[in-house]
Amino acid sequence: SEGSGIADMPIQREASTNIPKIESSVFKGALKDHFSKFLREYESNLLFSRSEIGGQLSFTDLKLLFFPVKSSKNIFSLISCPYVIERFLEDTILYNVKIKGLEKFSFNCRYVHDNLALVINDSEENIYLGEYLFKTQKIECDELFKNFKGWNDLLDRIVIVSNDNFKDFVSYYTEVITRNRINKETGTSKSSGLFTQEYLPDESIFYGVVNRFSDIFDDKDGENAFKNLNHLIMSKEKNELKIGGSTTLGKGIAKII
Repeated sequence: SEGSGIADMPIQREASTNIPKIESSVFKGALKDHFSKFLREYESNLLFSRSEIGGQLSFTDLKLLFFPVKSSKNIFSLISCPYVIERFLEDTILYNVKIKGLEKFSFNCRYVHDNLALVINDSEENIYLGEYLFKTQKIECDELFKNFKGWNDLLDRIVIVSNDNFKDFVSYYTEVITRNRINKETGTSKSSGLFTQEYLPDESIFYGVVNRFSDIFDDKDGENAFKNLNHLIMSKEKNELKIGGSTTLGKGIAKII
């Protein structure tokens, strides 16, 4: 993707919507690099790859669910839109993942105009998102993410805006940093070395699926390896990983929730 055109090195985006994403190959590589340190070598080979034979796991792209934006409430809000919530619901149905209250929440989010922001636990009449003022409307979703640990704290931050507003926010409210190329011989900056890099803002939330081809691979070693990987992914001590480049600059640090 060419991104928004505001950076020399843009982030990955969906071609049809311009919404940020993380390619499945990048996702797979990050998981393999991180969790192979905790798996035995043969388990890692079974799951991810073994010489010229593909591994037993399949990976989806990571799709954006909530995008952080500076807010007049709670420092920042996690915004989404009807299109993204509806797509999330469809994917949970496709992969047989049950999330309490999601279907009702998706229905309640269906109609939101450009000047309105739907909120969950807020009684304020207005909210600033970035530099823009929105009138708020409270929606009911008491059971949303009730069976997901740690998500209750996020409910106060969730704000639903229109599809068009969401597209504008994810296009123009990313982090763009100007950097300089250094001449290795002199240790000084090159005269034409300025370039810009685009990054996703901290607190962005994506979702994706890791699935094992259980109907093709029925060996016990593969099944046990998958159980071990799943246990590691759910572990609070070992579920932080690095995705993408610039990790030496503190970028790309992600946590599985």
